[in-house]
Amino acid sequence: MKKKNIWFAVLAAGLMMSMTACGGKSEPADAGKDDKVSDVEYFADQMSKAMNENAEKKAAERESARSEGDGDQIVIRSVDDFIKFRDRVNGGEPAVDAVLEADLDLSSVCGEGIGNWEPIVKFNGTFEGNGHVIRNLYYSSASEEDFGLFSSTDVDAVIQNLSMEDVNIVGAGHTGAIAGRSSGSIINCQSSGFLEGSGEAVGGIVGRISGDGERNVLSDCTNYAEISAAGTVKSNVGGVVGRVDGVDITNCRNEGKVSGTASSIGGVIGTLEGHSADKPAILTDCINVADIDGQIYVGGFGGDIERCIMNRCKNTGAVTGYISVGGLCGYFGGEDSKNHDFVSLMENCANEGDVSLKHMGKDEYLKPGKTVYDSQRIGGLAGMMETSVVMNSRNAGDLICSTGKNYLYCGAGHLACGKYQGNKNMLFNCISTGTITPPEDSEHFENSRTATGRFDGAEYSALIFYLGEPALEEIAPTEESAFTDGTVLAALNGFPEGVSEDLMEDLTETGFSYELAQWKAGADGYPVMEWE
Repeated sequence: MKKKNIWFAVLAAGLMMSMTACGGKSEPADAGKDDKVSDVEYFADQMSKAMNENAEKKAAERESARSEGDGDQIVIRSVDDFIKFRDRVNGGEPAVDAVLEADLDLSSVCGEGIGNWEPIVKFNGTFEGNGHVIRNLYYSSASEEDFGLFSSTDVDAVIQNLSMEDVNIVGAGHTGAIAGRSSGSIINCQSSGFLEGSGEAVGGIVGRISGDGERNVLSDCTNYAEISAAGTVKSNVGGVVGRVDGVDITNCRNEGKVSGTASSIGGVIGTLEGHSADKPAILTDCINVADIDGQIYVGGFGGDIERCIMNRCKNTGAVTGYISVGGLCGYFGGEDSKNHDFVSLMENCANEGDVSLKHMGKDEYLKPGKTVYDSQRIGGLAGMMETSVVMNSRNAGDLICSTGKNYLYCGAGHLACGKYQGNKNMLFNCISTGTITPPEDSEHFENSRTATGRFDGAEYSALIFYLGEPALEEIAPTEESAFTDGTVLAALNGFPEGVSEDLMEDLTETGFSYELAQWKAGADGYPVMEWE
């Protein structure tokens, strides 16, 4: 009995201390006790309640600290939480992580009559959107500052699984819905609304993204917003991203119209520059389905695309421009410091959008930093290409050439027009089933048929199939029946049969490895690739 009494005394003392610690008033240990309940049962029940209350209090304290960012991750459930997160990053904690746990509407803190959103600057943590939506981001300024929900991100930043809806952005720096300028990764993000840029670069997801090609990516993103480049915009306008420097792009899609008075305009990318022929940017599984309208270097996929490997990319939107206009790329190729003969590869790509040249109304056009000569170029895949290899690709878009007194290189543009200085290009295993509508000035049209010297400006070509006029110097057009009776299909899938050993050796010496997709009969009987 002595040991039992000691145990009860300790238990009662512990209970009173616990109740006092929990903020309760100290009362006799047996206050409110039912006489029918034994002492052991009563005190055990009271101890359990005290422990539960204490645990709940500590859990609430931990959750409060987590929401305020004192834990591993900030939890955002409201606009106020998001502003606190922004202020902490901008106040000197760039690497703090955050997770969004609710949809947000920013119309209470930014908009016409309220003011601009103050962006998050130099973010270097992970922002997990968790599939949620942020609506009504607003900004309108002639300032050349970068703008987006995040104005800039650093190399370790990751922004993912986030949708921006009904954005209304007019900016004069690097401009995008998710980020103005990024050195990190952006994954599985979407944007809708309207963006207008008049500065260095504008894109529906990000204005400009830069990297080393290893640590950061832009992937699985879709733009639905309309993109406009107005006023004094310099260049670099894309549905998804305005400018890319050395970053791989995978599985991105544009569904928003892109237009403007700028150079380097594309459905997915405005301008892309890989690091070198030895370290090209990799572009894979991207598509544009919207109409694209620009001035110089205008393409359904990209405007000015240099030093890259482009695989399984497609355009279905109409493309219109003045100079170097292509179904996929306005310009495709590039140069590098080692003077490689070939620095870019396009393979397994397709264009189904019509491509149109507008009359310039003047004798020449100047791109910022570059002089563009008094000539216009158009191509089903590329308006202008140099130092490039195009393999296993197709054009089904019609080419509509403008009229005017300018030299016009479109007759050889069933697939692409080469740079007239005679740079090396290769085209293998490609088809074009679109028509070419010539300008009213037949002299220019005749000139266009021979200006590039060789087929499509290519020094090497083989297994090229195309319909109708104009007939090319070295390769006769293919009968339409051959496209639908399996003849062309068999030849495409039989590559490299029919290619000379010398040409195959030249193809091998380009330094590229090739991954050729198989072909099948499409709905109209014409060949398409199996991945489409």
